[in-house]
Amino acid sequence: MKSADRFNKTQSMAAKALPALAKHQWVCFLVAALVGVADYLTGPDLSFGVFYLIPIALVAWWHSSRVVSIIALFCAAIWLSVDLASIRHYAQPMAPYWNGLTRLLIFWGLGFALYRIRHLQLRQMDLINYIVHDLRNPLMALTTNLESIKGDINKDRSPDVWEGVERGLIASKRMKTLINSILDLARMEDGKMPLDISTLSAGDMVDQAILETSVYATSKNIQVLPTVAAPSDLVQADPTITHRVLVNLLTNAINVSPKGSRIILNVDKAGAREIVFAVTDQGPGVPKDYITRVFDKFVQVQLSKAGKSTGSGLGLAFCKLAVCAQKGRIWIENVPNKGARVLVALPAADFPQEKG
Repeated sequence: MKSADRFNKTQSMAAKALPALAKHQWVCFLVAALVGVADYLTGPDLSFGVFYLIPIALVAWWHSSRVVSIIALFCAAIWLSVDLASIRHYAQPMAPYWNGLTRLLIFWGLGFALYRIRHLQLRQMDLINYIVHDLRNPLMALTTNLESIKGDINKDRSPDVWEGVERGLIASKRMKTLINSILDLARMEDGKMPLDISTLSAGDMVDQAILETSVYATSKNIQVLPTVAAPSDLVQADPTITHRVLVNLLTNAINVSPKGSRIILNVDKAGAREIVFAVTDQGPGVPKDYITRVFDKFVQVQLSKAGKSTGSGLGLAFCKLAVCAQKGRIWIENVPNKGARVLVALPAADFPQEKG
């Protein structure tokens, strides 16, 4: 588990560092120059042509079309200079210039193709965010009206109507959670999600998460039982985001659990550094091929098509980003008898935290 954690941490750091460096144009041009130097020093025996695509790809993904044109010309010029300065002899004197023009066209083609893909991707993300954001108002109106109707209904006299309204409220709350996950997922991926880290009671967090999901659990005849080793344990976390993480995990567990089953929300210390929250269900578990990928976006869609899961997977993707942003860890493991356990480790409040 430790090696997997180190790999995930290294992967997360690389994912953050690469865009930060690539956003500086001079870094991309420096990479191109270093590739040219390596190409020259190794001579004609080793080909470095494919490495010129690295700075071109970085520029195409993070900068304007004008910069794409410049970096493509820059890389083609460096490669031509290396050819002219090398000891290679051509039968045709114009051969290196023809090769340079061909490379330039290839660089331009690949650079603008990547630029276009990135541009369309950003437009698609913006469109999705606008649509999802606009869904909030009608959803809020629907929820408010359902709550008003529920308050006017006598449960004993009209049990079917009351139950129908209750199910409508459950569905609207789940839709609200999904909408918030989509919006916040995009913000977290861009590093624009502000965090308000404070000292929280582990026991209180468990009680609040169970309270919010209690109606949904009751509607499926599922028990959610807390097992808190020390309710007074304190954790360093963002209260709103961490609450949503726990609610997401409990909701997912309820989705996959059969009627009449139990879900355990356990909290305990892992050494002096971490408080670990564990949500254990009695569902079908996670296939081994997917156990390391369930926190990726839309992986649950693939599981749904195979009849293994339900949902889009955006909730778990949000959970992973939210936990990692708080210097925590999240992972999943199958329970030997039946079911799965999702574990979230967050920094303990009484342990000195590392800066940075």
